[in-house]
Amino acid sequence: TYIVCQKKHSIRFMQDGQNLKDSNAAPGTCVIKANVMGRDEFYMVSHRAMKGTARPVRYTVLSDENKYGDKLQKFVYDLCHMYGRCTKSVSVVSPVYFAHLAATRAKVYRDNQEVALVNDKDVLFYL
Repeated sequence: TYIVCQKKHSIRFMQDGQNLKDSNAAPGTCVIKANVMGRDEFYMVSHRAMKGTARPVRYTVLSDENKYGDKLQKFVYDLCHMYGRCTKSVSVVSPVYFAHLAATRAKVYRDNQEVALVNDKDVLFYL
């Protein structure tokens, strides 16, 4: 099963009948757009926004060889709770976060910049 996740887009979800401060969609909200350009898509808000508006993640199912069907959204939501650095659910599934950390670490080794990263507190590269 191959899934692509995209966080950089301009789509937001709001609840009707709420004041603006509490209008974010609840964690676990899933909006399904079935069969867009021959592929299944869904948007999921898997986290609670700490500040501002929660940004849903767009998941595009390229191939569902394991025949997950409707269980795929629950599986993705459960993976958002598996990130070891956070006690709450995160916005994107944890394997994407770990892949990002591994890619950052590989770049450090490739460019021989390890000394520059020792004092940089904005870059998290430990798995």
